Amino acid sequence: MEIYCERVRDLLNPKSKGALRVREHPIMGPYVEDLSKLAVTSYQDIRDLMDSGNKARTVAATNMNETSSRSHAVFTIVFTQRRRDQLTGLDTEKVCVCVSVQCVDTLSVLQEGANINKSLTTLGKVISALAENQTSKRKKSEFIPYRDSVLTWILKENLGGNSRTAMIAALSPADINYEETLSTLRYADRAKQIRCNAVINEDPNARLIRELKEEVNRLRDLLLSQGLSRLTLTSQHPVFKHKPLMCVCVCETEKIIAELNETWEEKLRKTESIRMERESILAEMGVSIKEDGGTVGVFSPKGTPHLVNLNEDPLMSECLLYYIKEGVTRVGQKDVDIKLSGQFIKEQHCVFYSYINHNGEVCVTLEPLEGAETYVNGKQISECVLLKQGNRVVMGKNHVFRFNHPEQARVERERSLDQQGEPADWNYAQRELLEEQGIDIKLEMQRRLQDVESQYRREKEEADLLLEQQRLVRVHITLQIEIEN
Repeated sequence: MEIYCERVRDLLNPKSKGALRVREHPIMGPYVEDLSKLAVTSYQDIRDLMDSGNKARTVAATNMNETSSRSHAVFTIVFTQRRRDQLTGLDTEKVCVCVSVQCVDTLSVLQEGANINKSLTTLGKVISALAENQTSKRKKSEFIPYRDSVLTWILKENLGGNSRTAMIAALSPADINYEETLSTLRYADRAKQIRCNAVINEDPNARLIRELKEEVNRLRDLLLSQGLSRLTLTSQHPVFKHKPLMCVCVCETEKIIAELNETWEEKLRKTESIRMERESILAEMGVSIKEDGGTVGVFSPKGTPHLVNLNEDPLMSECLLYYIKEGVTRVGQKDVDIKLSGQFIKEQHCVFYSYINHNGEVCVTLEPLEGAETYVNGKQISECVLLKQGNRVVMGKNHVFRFNHPEQARVERERSLDQQGEPADWNYAQRELLEEQGIDIKLEMQRRLQDVESQYRREKEEADLLLEQQRLVRVHITLQIEIEN
Protein backbone atom coordinates (compact mmCIF):
# COMPACT_ATOMS: atom_id res chain seq x y z
CA MET A 1 0.00 0.00 0.00
CA GLU A 2 1.01 3.64 -0.32
CA ILE A 3 0.22 6.62 1.91
CA TYR A 4 -0.23 9.71 -0.23
CA CYS A 5 -1.62 12.95 1.23
CA GLU A 6 -2.68 11.00 4.37
CA ARG A 7 -4.74 8.57 2.26
CA VAL A 8 -4.10 4.85 1.95
CA ARG A 9 -4.28 3.19 -1.49
CA ASP A 10 -4.05 -0.52 -2.31
CA LEU A 11 -1.30 -1.11 -4.91
CA LEU A 12 -1.97 -4.81 -5.55
CA ASN A 13 -5.72 -4.91 -6.16
CA PRO A 14 -6.86 -3.24 -9.43
CA LYS A 15 -10.50 -3.28 -8.27
CA SER A 16 -9.73 -1.18 -5.19
CA LYS A 17 -11.11 2.33 -5.65
CA GLY A 18 -10.39 5.39 -3.54
CA ALA A 19 -8.79 5.62 -0.13
CA LEU A 20 -8.96 2.74 2.37
CA ARG A 21 -9.90 3.27 6.01
CA VAL A 22 -7.47 2.65 8.85
CA ARG A 23 -9.07 0.99 11.87
CA GLU A 24 -7.86 -0.30 15.22
CA HIS A 25 -9.01 -3.59 16.75
CA PRO A 26 -8.57 -4.25 20.50
CA ILE A 27 -6.92 -7.62 19.74
CA MET A 28 -5.21 -7.16 16.37
CA GLY A 29 -4.26 -3.49 16.75
CA PRO A 30 -4.23 -1.00 13.82
CA TYR A 31 -5.02 -2.41 10.39
CA VAL A 32 -6.17 -1.21 6.96
CA GLU A 33 -9.70 -2.33 6.13
CA ASP A 34 -10.17 -4.28 2.87
CA LEU A 35 -6.44 -4.19 2.05
CA SER A 36 -5.67 -7.09 -0.31
CA LYS A 37 -3.89 -10.06 1.31
CA LEU A 38 -2.34 -12.30 -1.35
CA ALA A 39 -0.99 -15.78 -0.63
CA VAL A 40 2.45 -16.64 -2.01
CA THR A 41 4.31 -19.92 -2.38
CA SER A 42 7.80 -18.81 -3.42
CA TYR A 43 10.21 -15.90 -3.45
CA GLN A 44 9.37 -15.36 -7.13
CA ASP A 45 5.74 -14.65 -6.14
CA ILE A 46 6.91 -12.07 -3.60
CA ARG A 47 9.23 -10.39 -6.10
CA ASP A 48 6.48 -10.22 -8.74
CA LEU A 49 4.04 -8.63 -6.29
CA MET A 50 6.65 -6.11 -5.16
CA ASP A 51 7.39 -5.24 -8.78
CA SER A 52 3.69 -4.82 -9.61
CA GLY A 53 3.16 -2.66 -6.52
CA ASN A 54 6.15 -0.45 -7.28
CA LYS A 55 4.99 0.09 -10.86
CA ALA A 56 1.49 1.00 -9.68
CA ARG A 57 3.05 3.49 -7.27
CA THR A 58 5.73 5.15 -9.37
CA VAL A 59 3.68 5.56 -12.58
CA ALA A 60 1.20 7.82 -10.78
CA ALA A 61 1.87 11.53 -11.31
CA THR A 62 1.90 14.03 -8.45
CA ASN A 63 1.35 17.76 -8.21
CA MET A 64 5.06 18.23 -7.54
CA ASN A 65 6.65 16.08 -10.23
CA GLU A 66 5.15 14.27 -13.22
CA THR A 67 7.54 11.33 -12.93
CA SER A 68 8.47 10.99 -9.25
CA SER A 69 6.31 9.42 -6.59
CA ARG A 70 5.83 11.47 -3.45
CA SER A 71 4.19 8.76 -1.30
CA HIS A 72 5.27 6.57 1.60
CA ALA A 73 5.20 2.89 0.60
CA VAL A 74 4.52 0.02 3.05
CA PHE A 75 5.07 -3.62 2.06
CA THR A 76 4.12 -6.32 4.59
CA ILE A 77 4.97 -10.05 4.54
CA VAL A 78 3.29 -12.38 7.05
CA PHE A 79 5.07 -15.69 7.75
CA THR A 80 3.05 -18.37 9.54
CA GLN A 81 4.58 -21.57 10.93
CA ARG A 82 1.98 -24.18 11.81
CA ARG A 83 2.73 -27.17 14.02
CA ARG A 84 0.52 -29.96 15.38
CA ASP A 85 1.13 -31.31 18.88
CA GLN A 86 1.00 -35.11 18.67
CA LEU A 87 0.20 -35.50 22.38
CA THR A 88 -2.66 -33.01 22.69
CA GLY A 89 -3.78 -33.00 19.06
CA LEU A 90 -3.84 -29.17 19.06
CA ASP A 91 -2.59 -27.02 16.21
CA THR A 92 -0.37 -24.09 17.14
CA GLU A 93 0.89 -21.30 14.96
CA LYS A 94 3.95 -19.04 15.16
CA VAL A 95 3.47 -15.78 13.26
CA CYS A 96 6.10 -13.30 12.10
CA VAL A 97 5.12 -10.05 10.41
CA CYS A 98 7.82 -8.27 8.36
CA VAL A 99 6.99 -4.66 7.49
CA SER A 100 9.14 -2.63 5.08
CA VAL A 101 8.52 1.12 4.95
CA GLN A 102 10.03 3.49 2.37
CA CYS A 103 9.62 7.13 3.42
CA VAL A 104 10.18 10.06 1.07
CA ASP A 105 11.29 13.55 2.03
CA THR A 106 10.39 16.83 0.35
CA LEU A 107 10.95 20.55 0.72
CA SER A 108 7.79 21.41 -1.22
CA VAL A 109 5.46 24.03 0.18
CA LEU A 110 2.49 22.61 -1.68
CA GLN A 111 -0.32 20.70 0.00
CA GLU A 112 1.17 17.29 -0.82
CA GLY A 113 4.53 18.43 0.56
CA ALA A 114 2.83 19.56 3.76
CA ASN A 115 1.20 16.14 4.16
CA ILE A 116 4.51 14.34 3.56
CA ASN A 117 6.28 16.59 6.04
CA LYS A 118 3.43 16.04 8.50
CA SER A 119 3.98 12.27 8.39
CA LEU A 120 7.74 12.63 8.89
CA THR A 121 7.31 15.21 11.67
CA THR A 122 4.83 12.97 13.49
CA LEU A 123 7.21 10.02 13.06
CA GLY A 124 9.93 12.12 14.68
CA LYS A 125 7.62 13.03 17.57
CA VAL A 126 6.72 9.37 18.13
CA ILE A 127 10.39 8.32 18.10
CA SER A 128 11.29 11.12 20.51
CA ALA A 129 8.44 10.21 22.87
CA LEU A 130 9.38 6.51 22.83
CA ALA A 131 13.04 7.36 23.47
CA GLU A 132 12.03 9.72 26.29
CA ASN A 133 10.04 6.94 27.96
CA GLN A 134 13.13 4.74 27.85
CA THR A 135 15.44 7.29 29.47
CA SER A 136 13.01 9.19 31.70
CA LYS A 137 12.82 8.29 35.38
CA ARG A 138 9.36 9.76 35.79
CA LYS A 139 6.59 7.35 36.70
CA LYS A 140 4.12 8.85 34.23
CA SER A 141 4.96 7.90 30.66
CA GLU A 142 4.85 10.53 27.92
CA PHE A 143 1.90 10.47 25.53
CA ILE A 144 2.76 8.82 22.18
CA PRO A 145 1.01 10.70 19.28
CA TYR A 146 0.51 7.65 17.03
CA ARG A 147 -2.84 8.83 15.66
CA ASP A 148 -1.58 12.23 14.48
CA SER A 149 -0.57 10.63 11.15
CA VAL A 150 -1.73 7.62 9.13
CA LEU A 151 1.89 6.42 8.74
CA THR A 152 2.60 6.28 12.50
CA TRP A 153 -0.83 4.85 13.27
CA ILE A 154 -0.28 1.91 10.91
CA LEU A 155 3.27 1.41 12.27
CA LYS A 156 2.19 1.56 15.93
CA GLU A 157 3.10 -2.06 16.69
CA ASN A 158 6.33 -1.83 14.69
CA LEU A 159 7.61 1.26 16.48
CA GLY A 160 6.75 0.56 20.09
CA GLY A 161 5.12 -2.86 20.23
CA ASN A 162 6.17 -6.48 20.04
CA SER A 163 8.75 -6.16 17.29
CA ARG A 164 12.36 -5.74 16.26
CA THR A 165 12.75 -2.58 14.23
CA ALA A 166 15.63 -1.28 12.08
CA MET A 167 15.86 2.18 10.55
CA ILE A 168 18.01 3.02 7.52
CA ALA A 169 18.87 6.73 7.41
CA ALA A 170 19.98 7.96 3.97
CA LEU A 171 22.78 10.55 4.14
CA SER A 172 24.39 12.78 1.52
CA PRO A 173 28.20 13.10 1.10
CA ALA A 174 27.84 16.63 -0.31
CA ASP A 175 28.97 19.48 1.95
CA ILE A 176 25.98 21.61 0.91
CA ASN A 177 23.73 19.07 2.67
CA TYR A 178 25.69 19.28 5.94
CA GLU A 179 22.78 20.64 8.03
CA GLU A 180 20.31 18.09 6.65
CA THR A 181 22.77 15.23 7.19
CA LEU A 182 23.36 16.34 10.79
CA SER A 183 19.60 16.53 11.38
CA THR A 184 19.15 13.01 9.97
CA LEU A 185 21.89 11.65 12.24
CA ARG A 186 20.19 13.19 15.27
CA TYR A 187 16.92 11.63 14.06
CA ALA A 188 18.54 8.19 13.85
CA ASP A 189 20.31 8.63 17.20
CA ARG A 190 16.95 9.15 18.92
CA ALA A 191 15.62 6.01 17.22
CA LYS A 192 18.59 3.99 18.60
CA GLN A 193 17.47 4.79 22.15
CA ILE A 194 14.18 2.89 21.73
CA ARG A 195 14.20 -0.59 23.25
CA CYS A 196 11.49 -3.08 22.23
CA ASN A 197 11.14 -6.42 24.01
CA ALA A 198 10.12 -8.82 21.26
CA VAL A 199 8.51 -12.11 22.28
CA ILE A 200 7.46 -15.08 20.15
CA ASN A 201 3.84 -15.01 19.01
CA GLU A 202 2.90 -18.62 19.62
CA ASP A 203 -0.82 -18.37 20.48
CA PRO A 204 -3.11 -20.81 18.66
CA ASN A 205 -5.25 -19.44 15.85
CA ALA A 206 -8.30 -21.05 17.44
CA ARG A 207 -7.92 -18.86 20.52
CA LEU A 208 -8.09 -15.68 18.46
CA ILE A 209 -11.15 -16.94 16.57
CA ARG A 210 -12.87 -17.88 19.86
CA GLU A 211 -12.23 -14.43 21.34
CA LEU A 212 -13.58 -12.78 18.22
CA LYS A 213 -16.69 -14.98 18.27
CA GLU A 214 -17.26 -14.11 21.93
CA GLU A 215 -17.04 -10.44 21.03
CA VAL A 216 -19.56 -10.92 18.20
CA ASN A 217 -21.97 -12.75 20.53
CA ARG A 218 -21.63 -10.02 23.15
CA LEU A 219 -22.35 -7.28 20.62
CA ARG A 220 -25.24 -9.26 19.12
CA ASP A 221 -26.75 -9.73 22.59
CA LEU A 222 -26.57 -5.98 23.12
CA LEU A 223 -28.37 -5.44 19.81
CA LEU A 224 -31.04 -8.01 20.70
CA SER A 225 -31.52 -6.44 24.11
CA GLN A 226 -32.42 -3.20 22.35
CA GLY A 227 -34.96 -4.92 20.12
CA LEU A 228 -32.76 -5.32 17.04
CA SER A 229 -32.66 -8.55 15.05
CA ARG A 230 -29.84 -10.14 13.05
CA LEU A 231 -31.18 -8.47 9.88
CA THR A 232 -30.12 -5.10 11.24
CA LEU A 233 -26.44 -6.01 10.91
CA THR A 234 -26.31 -5.04 7.25
CA SER A 235 -24.91 -1.62 6.47
CA GLN A 236 -27.93 -0.74 4.29
CA HIS A 237 -30.42 -1.07 7.17
CA PRO A 238 -31.93 2.21 8.50
CA VAL A 239 -30.69 1.34 12.00
CA PHE A 240 -27.26 2.60 10.94
CA LYS A 241 -28.65 6.11 11.04
CA HIS A 242 -29.31 5.76 14.77
CA LYS A 243 -26.82 3.17 16.16
CA PRO A 244 -23.95 2.90 13.65
CA LEU A 245 -21.03 2.16 15.96
CA MET A 246 -22.27 -1.13 17.46
CA CYS A 247 -23.46 -2.53 14.12
CA VAL A 248 -20.22 -1.54 12.38
CA CYS A 249 -18.16 -3.27 15.09
CA VAL A 250 -20.13 -6.50 14.57
CA CYS A 251 -19.67 -6.38 10.79
CA GLU A 252 -15.93 -5.66 11.13
CA THR A 253 -15.39 -8.54 13.57
CA GLU A 254 -17.37 -11.00 11.41
CA LYS A 255 -15.29 -9.96 8.41
CA ILE A 256 -12.08 -10.67 10.38
CA ILE A 257 -13.42 -14.07 11.49
CA ALA A 258 -14.21 -14.95 7.86
CA GLU A 259 -10.64 -14.07 6.83
CA LEU A 260 -9.14 -16.14 9.67
CA ASN A 261 -11.31 -19.14 8.79
CA GLU A 262 -10.16 -19.13 5.15
CA THR A 263 -8.16 -22.20 4.20
CA TRP A 264 -4.83 -21.98 2.42
CA GLU A 265 -6.44 -23.25 -0.78
CA GLU A 266 -9.10 -20.52 -0.63
CA LYS A 267 -6.42 -17.86 -0.17
CA LEU A 268 -4.53 -19.20 -3.18
CA ARG A 269 -7.70 -19.20 -5.29
CA LYS A 270 -8.46 -15.60 -4.26
CA THR A 271 -4.88 -14.57 -5.08
CA GLU A 272 -5.12 -16.22 -8.51
CA SER A 273 -8.45 -14.48 -9.15
CA ILE A 274 -6.98 -11.05 -8.31
CA ARG A 275 -3.95 -11.80 -10.50
CA MET A 276 -6.20 -12.66 -13.45
CA GLU A 277 -8.20 -9.46 -12.94
CA ARG A 278 -5.00 -7.40 -12.81
CA GLU A 279 -3.74 -8.96 -16.05
CA SER A 280 -7.13 -8.40 -17.70
CA ILE A 281 -7.17 -4.70 -16.77
CA LEU A 282 -3.58 -4.26 -17.97
CA ALA A 283 -4.48 -5.97 -21.24
CA GLU A 284 -7.43 -3.59 -21.69
CA MET A 285 -5.02 -0.66 -21.25
CA GLY A 286 -2.80 -2.08 -23.98
CA VAL A 287 0.07 -2.95 -21.66
CA SER A 288 1.94 -6.09 -22.65
CA ILE A 289 2.57 -8.81 -20.05
CA LYS A 290 4.41 -12.09 -20.21
CA GLU A 291 2.50 -15.22 -21.08
CA ASP A 292 3.27 -16.84 -17.72
CA GLY A 293 1.51 -13.99 -15.93
CA GLY A 294 4.71 -12.81 -14.29
CA THR A 295 6.14 -9.35 -13.87
CA VAL A 296 4.93 -6.61 -16.17
CA GLY A 297 7.72 -6.05 -18.64
CA VAL A 298 8.68 -5.09 -22.15
CA PHE A 299 9.66 -7.80 -24.59
CA SER A 300 9.89 -6.97 -28.26
CA PRO A 301 7.32 -8.86 -30.37
CA LYS A 302 8.56 -10.49 -33.55
CA GLY A 303 6.41 -8.71 -36.11
CA THR A 304 3.83 -6.45 -34.47
CA PRO A 305 4.46 -2.66 -34.51
CA HIS A 306 4.22 -1.16 -31.04
CA LEU A 307 4.92 1.88 -28.86
CA VAL A 308 7.28 1.94 -25.86
CA ASN A 309 7.16 4.71 -23.28
CA LEU A 310 10.04 7.17 -22.74
CA ASN A 311 10.49 8.78 -19.33
CA GLU A 312 12.73 11.35 -17.69
CA ASP A 313 13.75 8.65 -15.19
CA PRO A 314 15.84 6.05 -17.10
CA LEU A 315 14.59 3.28 -14.77
CA MET A 316 11.01 4.02 -15.84
CA SER A 317 11.72 4.28 -19.57
CA GLU A 318 10.60 1.40 -21.81
CA CYS A 319 8.61 -0.18 -18.96
CA LEU A 320 5.30 -0.06 -20.85
CA LEU A 321 4.53 -1.51 -24.26
CA TYR A 322 1.43 -0.80 -26.34
CA TYR A 323 0.57 -3.00 -29.34
CA ILE A 324 -0.76 -1.44 -32.53
CA LYS A 325 -3.11 -4.11 -33.75
CA GLU A 326 -4.05 -4.78 -37.34
CA GLY A 327 -6.68 -2.35 -38.51
CA VAL A 328 -7.66 0.50 -36.18
CA THR A 329 -6.15 1.20 -32.73
CA ARG A 330 -7.76 4.09 -30.86
CA VAL A 331 -5.99 6.14 -28.16
CA GLY A 332 -7.62 8.32 -25.53
CA GLN A 333 -9.38 8.24 -22.18
CA LYS A 334 -12.76 6.63 -22.93
CA ASP A 335 -13.90 3.72 -25.12
CA VAL A 336 -10.43 3.21 -26.65
CA ASP A 337 -7.88 0.43 -27.14
CA ILE A 338 -5.02 2.29 -25.41
CA LYS A 339 -6.00 4.30 -22.34
CA LEU A 340 -3.97 7.37 -21.36
CA SER A 341 -4.69 9.86 -18.58
CA GLY A 342 -4.00 13.56 -18.14
CA GLN A 343 -5.79 16.86 -18.69
CA PHE A 344 -4.28 17.26 -22.18
CA ILE A 345 -5.48 13.84 -23.40
CA LYS A 346 -8.88 13.91 -25.12
CA GLU A 347 -11.50 11.20 -24.73
CA GLN A 348 -10.76 10.29 -28.36
CA HIS A 349 -7.22 11.59 -28.94
CA CYS A 350 -5.77 9.90 -32.03
CA VAL A 351 -6.04 6.79 -34.21
CA PHE A 352 -3.40 4.36 -35.51
CA TYR A 353 -4.08 2.52 -38.78
CA SER A 354 -2.12 -0.67 -39.50
CA TYR A 355 -2.39 -2.19 -43.00
CA ILE A 356 -0.41 -4.16 -45.59
CA ASN A 357 0.70 -2.23 -48.68
CA HIS A 358 1.09 -3.55 -52.24
CA ASN A 359 4.65 -4.74 -51.42
CA GLY A 360 3.40 -6.94 -48.62
CA GLU A 361 4.89 -4.68 -45.92
CA VAL A 362 3.10 -3.67 -42.73
CA CYS A 363 2.56 0.10 -42.62
CA VAL A 364 1.31 2.19 -39.72
CA THR A 365 -0.13 5.71 -39.97
CA LEU A 366 -1.10 8.11 -37.18
CA GLU A 367 -4.05 10.49 -37.47
CA PRO A 368 -4.76 13.06 -34.71
CA LEU A 369 -8.37 13.87 -33.94
CA GLU A 370 -9.79 17.37 -33.72
CA GLY A 371 -8.32 19.47 -30.90
CA ALA A 372 -5.79 16.81 -29.83
CA GLU A 373 -2.13 17.81 -29.43
CA THR A 374 0.00 15.19 -31.19
CA TYR A 375 3.64 15.49 -32.25
CA VAL A 376 5.84 13.28 -34.44
CA ASN A 377 9.60 13.93 -34.24
CA GLY A 378 8.89 17.27 -32.55
CA LYS A 379 6.48 18.57 -35.22
CA GLN A 380 2.80 18.99 -34.40
CA ILE A 381 0.67 17.13 -36.92
CA SER A 382 -2.86 17.87 -38.05
CA GLU A 383 -3.31 15.15 -40.67
CA CYS A 384 -2.46 11.48 -41.23
CA VAL A 385 1.31 10.71 -41.06
CA LEU A 386 3.17 7.52 -42.02
CA LEU A 387 5.34 6.33 -39.09
CA LYS A 388 8.86 4.94 -39.45
CA GLN A 389 11.04 2.89 -37.12
CA GLY A 390 12.32 5.02 -34.21
CA ASN A 391 9.90 7.94 -34.68
CA ARG A 392 9.20 9.89 -31.47
CA VAL A 393 5.49 10.36 -30.74
CA VAL A 394 4.29 12.86 -28.11
CA MET A 395 0.61 12.92 -27.08
CA GLY A 396 -0.59 15.83 -24.98
CA LYS A 397 2.16 17.31 -22.79
CA ASN A 398 3.60 14.38 -20.84
CA HIS A 399 3.12 11.11 -22.78
CA VAL A 400 6.27 10.43 -24.84
CA PHE A 401 6.71 7.23 -26.89
CA ARG A 402 9.06 5.69 -29.43
CA PHE A 403 7.51 3.86 -32.38
CA ASN A 404 9.08 0.44 -33.00
CA HIS A 405 8.56 -1.48 -36.24
CA PRO A 406 10.30 -4.89 -35.91
CA GLU A 407 10.47 -5.53 -39.66
CA GLN A 408 11.98 -2.12 -40.43
CA ALA A 409 14.38 -2.45 -37.50
CA ARG A 410 15.55 -5.82 -38.84
CA VAL A 411 16.20 -4.28 -42.29
CA GLU A 412 18.21 -1.44 -40.74
CA ARG A 413 20.36 -3.91 -38.79
CA GLU A 414 21.05 -5.90 -41.96
CA ARG A 415 22.39 -2.76 -43.63
CA SER A 416 25.13 -2.67 -40.95
CA LEU A 417 25.24 1.08 -40.63
CA ASP A 418 28.48 2.03 -38.85
CA GLN A 419 27.51 5.45 -37.62
CA GLN A 420 25.12 5.38 -34.73
CA GLY A 421 23.42 8.62 -33.76
CA GLU A 422 22.26 9.86 -30.38
CA PRO A 423 19.87 7.41 -28.63
CA ALA A 424 16.22 8.42 -29.02
CA ASP A 425 15.46 8.67 -25.30
CA TRP A 426 13.23 11.08 -23.34
CA ASN A 427 15.81 13.90 -23.33
CA TYR A 428 16.28 13.60 -27.10
CA ALA A 429 12.50 13.76 -27.69
CA GLN A 430 12.09 16.82 -25.43
CA ARG A 431 15.00 18.68 -27.03
CA GLU A 432 13.65 17.82 -30.48
CA LEU A 433 10.22 19.15 -29.49
CA LEU A 434 11.67 22.44 -28.24
CA GLU A 435 13.85 22.93 -31.32
CA GLU A 436 10.90 22.37 -33.65
CA GLN A 437 9.03 25.07 -31.74
CA GLY A 438 11.90 27.48 -32.38
CA ILE A 439 13.53 27.18 -28.97
CA ASP A 440 17.27 26.43 -29.09
CA ILE A 441 18.33 25.45 -25.59
CA LYS A 442 22.00 26.47 -25.99
CA LEU A 443 21.16 29.80 -27.58
CA GLU A 444 18.52 30.43 -24.95
CA MET A 445 21.03 29.77 -22.16
CA GLN A 446 23.66 31.98 -23.84
CA ARG A 447 21.12 34.77 -24.25
CA ARG A 448 20.13 34.60 -20.62
CA LEU A 449 23.79 34.52 -19.57
CA GLN A 450 24.50 37.63 -21.66
CA ASP A 451 21.50 39.39 -20.12
CA VAL A 452 22.78 38.59 -16.63
CA GLU A 453 26.30 39.79 -17.50
CA SER A 454 25.05 43.04 -19.03
CA GLN A 455 22.83 43.69 -16.03
CA TYR A 456 25.82 43.03 -13.74
CA ARG A 457 28.02 45.48 -15.70
CA ARG A 458 25.28 48.10 -15.62
CA GLU A 459 24.81 47.77 -11.88
CA LYS A 460 28.60 47.85 -11.32
CA GLU A 461 28.95 51.07 -13.34
CA GLU A 462 26.13 52.69 -11.36
CA ALA A 463 27.76 51.62 -8.09
CA ASP A 464 31.17 52.97 -9.17
CA LEU A 465 29.59 56.28 -10.21
CA LEU A 466 27.82 56.58 -6.87
CA LEU A 467 31.05 55.90 -4.97
CA GLU A 468 32.92 58.53 -7.02
CA GLN A 469 30.22 61.12 -6.28
CA GLN A 470 30.42 60.37 -2.57
CA ARG A 471 34.25 60.71 -2.68
CA LEU A 472 34.02 64.11 -4.40
CA VAL A 473 31.52 65.31 -1.81
CA ARG A 474 33.84 64.27 1.02
CA VAL A 475 36.81 66.07 -0.66
CA HIS A 476 34.72 69.23 -1.11
CA ILE A 477 33.65 69.24 2.56
CA THR A 478 37.25 68.70 3.68
CA LEU A 479 38.47 71.67 1.61
CA GLN A 480 35.78 73.96 3.01
CA ILE A 481 36.75 73.04 6.57
CA GLU A 482 40.44 73.77 5.86
CA ILE A 483 39.62 77.18 4.29
CA GLU A 484 37.48 78.20 7.28
CA ASN A 485 40.27 77.23 9.70
